Amino acid sequence: MEVTMPSVNCILGDKLTAFAPHTTGIPFGMGKELEIIKQLYDISVLVDAHDNLDDVYTSYIATVKAELAYRGLSVSPERVLQDTINASVFIASRGHYSSDEYPLYLQGMRGIVGHIYGERFSADKAVLPACKTMYLAACLLKRKRFNRVTDPSRFSGAHIGNTQYARLSSLRKLDAEAFAYAVQAIELLEEECDNG
Repeated sequence: MEVTMPSVNCILGDKLTAFAPHTTGIPFGMGKELEIIKQLYDISVLVDAHDNLDDVYTSYIATVKAELAYRGLSVSPERVLQDTINASVFIASRGHYSSDEYPLYLQGMRGIVGHIYGERFSADKAVLPACKTMYLAACLLKRKRFNRVTDPSRFSGAHIGNTQYARLSSLRKLDAEAFAYAVQAIELLEEECDNG
């Protein structure tokens, strides 16, 4: 008997649709805040292991279209990616962009502590997964290559203070790697605004 297993890329595309709480993802208000944060954590682990963004995109589009049809939502896959980006920004900014939703994310973060072995997940630890997810979603939205951060110091002089994401500037001191992913995401997202 032959068993076909989905690749990391396919799983990542599928998982990404679940981290979009206002569209195809696990929604707020149903006592599933832990599940929302688990999706974020899983995405950040899979991002490190993925090796083909085209496969991630293909999986994402197939899954998101199926989810949208199942839920009867008439929004585009691009709108779902923006939902993922917004959720990531809310977490990375530690509530500066959505003070109403952030306590729900915190509730999920507190709940996930017992589910992750070997590290203590907290609001500060959630920043890096959120920034990786934000960047991945921006890459899919813009159909650009995902560049892993190997040297966060390359981004230490980047300025994002004049963008709509200015409040993420504080990440520079909190987590250099997270800041680097945020900078790359913002560059893509602002490019969209400049050209759109």
